[in-house]
Amino acid sequence: MPEKRPAEPSVDSWLLHFAGSWRGKTALSFCSVGLMTLAFAPVGQFYLAWVALVPWMLVVAGCRSQRAAFLWGWFVGTLMFLANMWWLAYVTIPGMIALQLYLGLYWAFAALIIRGKGWVSSKYFQSATGVSWILGFSAVWCALEWLRGIVITGLPWMFLGHTQSPWLVMCQVADALGVYGISFWVAAVNALVFLLIVNNGRVRSLAPIATVAALLGITLGYGLHRRWQTPRMLTAGPRILLVQPNFPQTNSGAKGASQQQMIDFHINATARAIQKYGNVDLACWSETMMPALNEAYRTAIEEFVPSVAMETNEWFEQVSHLASRDQVNIITGGLFHARPRIESDRLIFDDRRNSAFLFRTSGRLDLAHYDKIHLVPFGEYMPFRDSAWLGWLHNLLMRLSPYDYDYTLTTPGSVENPAVFRLNIKGNPTTRILTPICFEDIDASLCAALMRGPGGKRADLLVNLTNDGWFRGGENAQHLQAALFRSIENRVPIARSVNTGISAFIDSYGRVTETVAVRTEGVAVQQVMLDSRYTLYTRVGDLFAWLCTLITLLLVGFGLVDRWGGRHP
Repeated sequence: MPEKRPAEPSVDSWLLHFAGSWRGKTALSFCSVGLMTLAFAPVGQFYLAWVALVPWMLVVAGCRSQRAAFLWGWFVGTLMFLANMWWLAYVTIPGMIALQLYLGLYWAFAALIIRGKGWVSSKYFQSATGVSWILGFSAVWCALEWLRGIVITGLPWMFLGHTQSPWLVMCQVADALGVYGISFWVAAVNALVFLLIVNNGRVRSLAPIATVAALLGITLGYGLHRRWQTPRMLTAGPRILLVQPNFPQTNSGAKGASQQQMIDFHINATARAIQKYGNVDLACWSETMMPALNEAYRTAIEEFVPSVAMETNEWFEQVSHLASRDQVNIITGGLFHARPRIESDRLIFDDRRNSAFLFRTSGRLDLAHYDKIHLVPFGEYMPFRDSAWLGWLHNLLMRLSPYDYDYTLTTPGSVENPAVFRLNIKGNPTTRILTPICFEDIDASLCAALMRGPGGKRADLLVNLTNDGWFRGGENAQHLQAALFRSIENRVPIARSVNTGISAFIDSYGRVTETVAVRTEGVAVQQVMLDSRYTLYTRVGDLFAWLCTLITLLLVGFGLVDRWGGRHP
């Protein structure tokens, strides 16, 4: 005798009825975008992220077809990124629009997956405990965030977990799971609120509430343990000076100052800061503040362009003199040019890199230099340059470029064998320094790989050199918010020297301890505290994100089987 299935009561949530109309969907879409915007930096109302996805989920629940769910999900996602990344228009309006449309697709696919599995069916909520909904939705969200951070080189910007930076005790789990662990519990809270709404505050089982409560309790307990443990793991490190020049930047790459003016500013600001604050062990100058410094470049221009060589050598000697006179190590962003040749009476270098250099207290330039690894498409290289089939597209993109020359960086650095600067400072053991450049400090997997040495932790300190001079709005605050998670994930202090800000010190707990305000000239001085812990995230990287992706693929597979089998209309 077949088992009799219990009758499923109807759902009378007024919000679900409201989400069934296009007016309701539109209102809920803007509500979700508004809550997300307020949750992220620079506003930073982190608690709004706990419910910011709920209106979007209601929109998806109110859709009558997969196609409608995909399009509405895409609309909300695109609108969210547009509201928070509009500052890209300062560089390119068409590119900004295209990027937002692309990023919005990840929200569209999330909508497609959860609706395709039947999770947003009202009948499902009446017959299931909801635990699978909460854990499944959280895994899907984390998986798509991770994919957004790696596909087409990736843009790991505005992850859900980033919103929680004001509540650091709940962010400490990042040293095991990465920022995806924080996104997971925030998504779980959203899923529980949605579950309660569609059931009018009633659940047939306490399991969903207990599941989320357990997630939050474990995360809080872990964070409290790390907060108690951290001071006991610290030792005094070098005293560091950050210099923020605030030079404006144009689309063509030109800064609002000549090379001589930039060097004069940094030399004078560094000398004044040392006079005011006392000796420092290391001064940090931001990305591309110096011309090409490597010996191959200086040798080539002495042969081919003597007038430029004289000027370059003078700049070199000025910085060298500062380092030896004030006994300060100087890390500076600069260019690396090698393999010179003459083309149409013009000196061309076939090897071009965005690099970080170290002047030692002897005045000598260290032979090692860190070369940027994660190059930015369109910003630092044009795609399809060496493609046999799409070379024509590369040429077209170059003609549309704001530059009148081939600016492509040709040789990214090595993640397996990056340059590590070693400072032997009186009174301190050797301090090992890695220098991720530009937005490499928001690339969690890259920073973990850099820190993962053959015998353990590769570096004691991250010095990020950045130039955010192209942008306005909330970009600077969003960049800092995303970057601070690298300190937690790897238990390493970070010193950020940023052209237009926000220059900052971040300790290994994730606290931003001192800043130079955005779009101002200034300096900051602090002795950093080094952390001896070698974290799980540094060791295994995005393992948790991989697990979420595997779960997502299984759910997609189960959904397709159900659909092909005719179990879901």
